[in-house]
Amino acid sequence: MRHRERGESDIVAILVVVLIAAVCAAGLALVKKGTAAAIEEAQRVETEYGIKKVVPAECTVNIDVAFQWPEGETNPKLIKVVYPAYFEDGELCAIAVRSRTDTGYSGKVVILAGFSQLASPETLKLNRIFVIEHAETPGLGSNITILQDAETDTWGADKTKVFGLNFLDKELSSLTFDVVKTGAGDGDVAAITAATISSKAVTVAVQDAAELVKKELGTFKEKLAGKLTAGAQ
Repeated sequence: MRHRERGESDIVAILVVVLIAAVCAAGLALVKKGTAAAIEEAQRVETEYGIKKVVPAECTVNIDVAFQWPEGETNPKLIKVVYPAYFEDGELCAIAVRSRTDTGYSGKVVILAGFSQLASPETLKLNRIFVIEHAETPGLGSNITILQDAETDTWGADKTKVFGLNFLDKELSSLTFDVVKTGAGDGDVAAITAATISSKAVTVAVQDAAELVKKELGTFKEKLAGKLTAGAQ
C-alpha cells in the first residue's frame, strides 16, 4: 500500500511539474507574440534612422521597397539588405546597404553604408556609415560608434578618435580598406586606439557592401527604378 501511495504521489508531482511547464511555455509564447510587433517596429525605426544618416540629405528614403541580396539566401551571415533613396522627381538618389560581419571582438557587427554618385561603378561615392548593432567592449571597441548620431561637421579631423571619418565622403576608387594603427593615409582606415579588431570588423562589413554595390550597381538600379511611393518617409 505504501508503495502504491508513493507511486501515485510521484505521478501527481510529475503532472504538476508538466502543467507548470506548459503554463510557463504558454505565457512566454503570449509575451513573445505580444512584443513581436513592437520589436519589429523599433527595428524598423532604427533602420530608417540609420539610412537617413548615411544617404545625402536631399534623398527621400523608401524602406518599403528594400530587398535582400543574394536573393533566396537563407544564411543570415551572408545576407545583405539593399535600401533605396530617391530625389523628389523619383530618380534614384542613393543606395544604402545593411552589411554584417561576425569578426568583431565580441562577434557580430552590423552596419549601414550609404552610396551615391550612381552613374557608374567608377563614380561611386561612400557617403558615410552607421553602426546599428554590436557588442564590442565599452570604452574600447564600442568607440566605433563615437559621434555617429551627431552632425558630421562636429566630428573634427582625427580618424583615430572618430572612426566614421574613415568612411565619410570617400570616392570608392580612393579607398584601400587597409586598417593601420599609425600613419594612415587618405585612403587607409585608421584603427581606433586599442580596438584594432573592432576597427577591422567594421571595415570588412563596409568593404563587403562597397564591393557588392560596385558589382551589382546596374542590377540594383534596374530593380529600384521608379519605386518612390507616396508613403515614403
